[in-house]
Amino acid sequence: MSFEDSFGRLANDLVLRAKLSMQMGELLPYDGPLVRLILQEQHDLNARLGAMEAAGVTASTHERWPVLVILIRVVHQNKRCLLAYHSYRLSAIRTAYWAAGGAIAHVLATHERNMSTHEVQYLRGFHDSVIQYRDALSATDVVDLNMNIEDPPRESVFATVETVVECGPLYIESGLIDFKLGHRYVLVKQQIEHLILQGYLREV
Repeated sequence: MSFEDSFGRLANDLVLRAKLSMQMGELLPYDGPLVRLILQEQHDLNARLGAMEAAGVTASTHERWPVLVILIRVVHQNKRCLLAYHSYRLSAIRTAYWAAGGAIAHVLATHERNMSTHEVQYLRGFHDSVIQYRDALSATDVVDLNMNIEDPPRESVFATVETVVECGPLYIESGLIDFKLGHRYVLVKQQIEHLILQGYLREV
């Protein structure tokens, strides 16, 4: 396979790796070797572009112009793929952090073996920023950003309903709900209004 035939293949593989991680719902090991190969490809492409620019390749040199356009597009595609891969991983790390209630030790114990050194540094920096922001909000540590919101939801959005006719498990936008007779639920009103009108649920 020639150098030209491989254009974009490595970056595409990197994006597929991020998609696989997303589908599996877990943070796969950081693919440092593949990232370094793409960076080397970027270096080689930039060297070729620099050589073409030095040779005076412009739109007027029509026989070389298509090559110039393709090289530039590949450089931009590689940049986008690198950014997408790392953006996804950082987002997954932040999600794991909040899911662990800000317990950075737990996140590291679970994911550190799959994280790069820079990702570990990012997580520690993110944690420090959260602590600084929390302390700035409340010098007495009354505010805990990691706690769930305990305030009752707005009545205009949510409704407390009771099952008066058992209709079994039903899918609504919030997910699968098993409506059992006599049980109460707090749900988005718009999602269960039809069940109220049909007599299955009663607003309380």
